[in-house]
Amino acid sequence: MTSRDLRNTLLSAVAADLLPFGFVLNRALAEFTQRPPDGWNKFQLVFLWRNPQWEIKVGLLIRFHLVEQIYHQASFYEPRYHRTTPTIGIPLEKLLLKGQALSGTLGTDTDISPCQKWIMQCFTYQALPFFPATTRFLPWNKR
Repeated sequence: MTSRDLRNTLLSAVAADLLPFGFVLNRALAEFTQRPPDGWNKFQLVFLWRNPQWEIKVGLLIRFHLVEQIYHQASFYEPRYHRTTPTIGIPLEKLLLKGQALSGTLGTDTDISPCQKWIMQCFTYQALPFFPATTRFLPWNKR
């Protein structure tokens, strides 16, 4: 299997696991997006080629459309980028371990299953609680 095949096989396996949670794969960006009414949540996999294998890191991104609309009234971003900026974005290793390394490695087809399990643990124990926790205290969510 080529390195690209390994990456795509892993993405497909993780996509099947995340679909029941409402997260859809964007293969080109290696990210999974859930679209609540007020923005989006993204579970992002960053694939770094470290010959002869991939190093995989996890990122969590959240966008609140209202916040971004206000921000871009004064930002210097070109308008074509306005819809793609996250409000909050953090590498999982920064959120958890104060900068200690947290990554998976994918070098052969035997690494796919352990990587998939590691990614799902990151999703289940860190991302799932993170996404609702960031929206709980927003003023427009208080009723």
